[in-house]
Amino acid sequence: MSVKDFEFYHPAGVAVSRRLTEQELVGKLPSVAATRRDMRTGWVWYSLPTFPDGDVDVAIDLAFESGLLLSMQISDANPKFGADWGNWSEDKERLRVASVSNWLV
Repeated sequence: MSVKDFEFYHPAGVAVSRRLTEQELVGKLPSVAATRRDMRTGWVWYSLPTFPDGDVDVAIDLAFESGLLLSMQISDANPKFGADWGNWSEDKERLRVASVSNWLV
């Protein structure tokens, strides 16, 4: 499978692929408009609703440039890894990376 063929069906009802546009995302999932983060550089980020899958609380952020999906970030939002910068640690981040890596496999 090449990068252009990647497609992920999010449980909230949206198919995430490189064909997904910002307008389509907000049209299909209006609640994400509340998570919009405009970087004022042409880039806009949205957070999809977190969903549980086994032991992982899957969190996906999508980055659009000029309305086109160009990047996504996948992480484990489980509170055991910390919920904010106040309880961040390198060890917790390494565990979070391992969790997401295992989930992706």
